[in-house]
Amino acid sequence: MFLKRIFFILFIPFLIFSFSSEEEAFDKGIRFHEFESFASIKEMAKKEDKPIFIDFYALWCGPCIWMDDEVFSNEYVREFMNEHFINYKINIDTREGKAIANQYDIKHLPSSVIITAQGKVLGMESNYMNKNKFMKFAFDSKFNK
Repeated sequence: MFLKRIFFILFIPFLIFSFSSEEEAFDKGIRFHEFESFASIKEMAKKEDKPIFIDFYALWCGPCIWMDDEVFSNEYVREFMNEHFINYKINIDTREGKAIANQYDIKHLPSSVIITAQGKVLGMESNYMNKNKFMKFAFDSKFNK
């Protein structure tokens, strides 16, 4: 009985902490679809009638990591992007990532591309952008078609 009590005393806080940290991690940035196929992302965009924001990145890219930490985690950026776009993160070091990067002539990282569900480019930027420049890019791409 004593061991059961000790187990529950130690186990309950662990459960509470793990659920809250999962929720916090989910809320920290743009909700990216990263492991779906490009075709399924386009289909999702058609169904939801939203443009697609593509973040081209590589694990070795310092400015890409900086944008994740400083731009994509910003509360206002997160809310705007999650509401108005299907967000897709593509690692250019994968087979599909290379093919899609070639399709959109990506030469530098990080690169941000906004397209329609049919693949028409609405906006494209290469290199790091601070949150203000990124928001202007996203807003202009979405509303100044």
